[in-house]
Amino acid sequence: MISEANRLAALRDPEYHRYLMFESVDRVIRRNRRPRDQAKGPPPSHRLHGLLRGPQPEIITRAEMAIREAKGEVIVIRMSRQTGKNELEAMMEVRALSIWRAIPGSCWVRTAPTYQPQIVNSKLRLDKHIQADPLIDKFRRREGYIYEVGECQVHFLSAGPTANVVGGTANICLSVDEAHKIDADKFDEDIAPFTASTNAPILMWGVGACKQDMLYRYRQDAEGTDRLMEYPAAIWCEQSEAYAGHYEARIRVLGSDHPIIKTQYDLIDIEAIGGYLAPGQRSSLFSGDHQRMEGPRNWCHYALLVDIGGEAETEVKDPLDLEDKGGRDATVALVIEWDLRESVVYPFQPCRIVQSRWWVGAEHDAAEGDLIEMAQHWGVEAGVIDARGVGEATAMAVHRRVPCIEAYKANAASVSEDCYDLLARISKGAVRYYRADPAEDKERREMEAQAIHTQYQIGGHDLMRLAKPTGDGASVKYIDGIKALTYLHRAVPAGALEGGGIMSGSSRVELPET
Repeated sequence: MISEANRLAALRDPEYHRYLMFESVDRVIRRNRRPRDQAKGPPPSHRLHGLLRGPQPEIITRAEMAIREAKGEVIVIRMSRQTGKNELEAMMEVRALSIWRAIPGSCWVRTAPTYQPQIVNSKLRLDKHIQADPLIDKFRRREGYIYEVGECQVHFLSAGPTANVVGGTANICLSVDEAHKIDADKFDEDIAPFTASTNAPILMWGVGACKQDMLYRYRQDAEGTDRLMEYPAAIWCEQSEAYAGHYEARIRVLGSDHPIIKTQYDLIDIEAIGGYLAPGQRSSLFSGDHQRMEGPRNWCHYALLVDIGGEAETEVKDPLDLEDKGGRDATVALVIEWDLRESVVYPFQPCRIVQSRWWVGAEHDAAEGDLIEMAQHWGVEAGVIDARGVGEATAMAVHRRVPCIEAYKANAASVSEDCYDLLARISKGAVRYYRADPAEDKERREMEAQAIHTQYQIGGHDLMRLAKPTGDGASVKYIDGIKALTYLHRAVPAGALEGGGIMSGSSRVELPET
């Protein structure tokens, strides 16, 4: 059983408390004290330096000061991905259970954008830490979402759009995980009032995101004060060689300008709407030194990417006329080539766009026949065709005739994955368009224009999608070619995977959970 003196010392010193979570007090004393000094109390905190990484103790200290003062402060804490944010939060919950356990009605509330997996993972972390903590000899679980030590409780509540959480009270602290992913109206109406009668502080946790999310709003309000605590990747790289290696590996895969690197590691907020391809990325995409090809080469692998456009209501004299689309988008087919003699651009096998065809307002039945003929002519081994909306029937018909071409029904999450992945590939120089004079090649000219004007939009949960240019001055109103190209990572032929050494899964860019 831990002594009261050591328990109080641990609660005063976050680093000491962290150490106690892994070793008993006796082992702490044996390791840090000479035998004749064992009776003098707990080891000094400087002996335990590094057990909490980097700035974590100062975060605990600042948060607990706000709890003691009860001024209703909102503290914004932004930490680079995979730096122990949720472990730190669990540590703070355990400390609160020890500090407040004799005070009736004490309650810490933890919220997150989703119950599964975020709240579930938070409960598992607290469960692990609470059982390892020698300051707590027994605790109770209640109602599936409450942890209780003495008179103090920690509540875990979802902040999802449909969650019914009205009426909760937080008189120790309201902690908001992934605040940049929570709907601002939901928070303002249902969750923020948890502290209305208690003036308890609110901790806003997260990373960088778009400049229209809730966390950015609170960050701007806290800027220039000690209520803003930001720790980008550069700080953690100084603390840990392993983390520095992780950060460098992500940059090698994605490129330093990738939105994930900027927001989740460097904590740089980006515009919610902006140009999808930066000038450097456009230069990389159109830097191919190969000519437009009319047929396959024996030693290469091929895939077909297709985005289905709408049919014309009136007869179209020239379905390949891209100069005036007459208010219609186009059906676009891109032929992709992998030459396994080329060196891998970590972690991608480089590929070339060697042929493109565009049909404006063409009847889907006619385009269907052309697409099947195109796939057979090139001997494609894989492919993706847009099967949403008006394109579903055509996509299924092509799939039946050429089974290696997937009829792809995208959703918001998969569209976002497609967009982020293409940015990573282009940034690494792993995708190049064929060389041609735009004045003479209509498809090349249209693709260049779309690359300049296609926009991205970032919505809830950091999900990205492509958007058409807006405003009367927009010279390009279509993004069908760029959309087709985003399907690329779903159509890598098996032969390219085996011979070229693409690392399985590494080309898929996902938003990690901490």
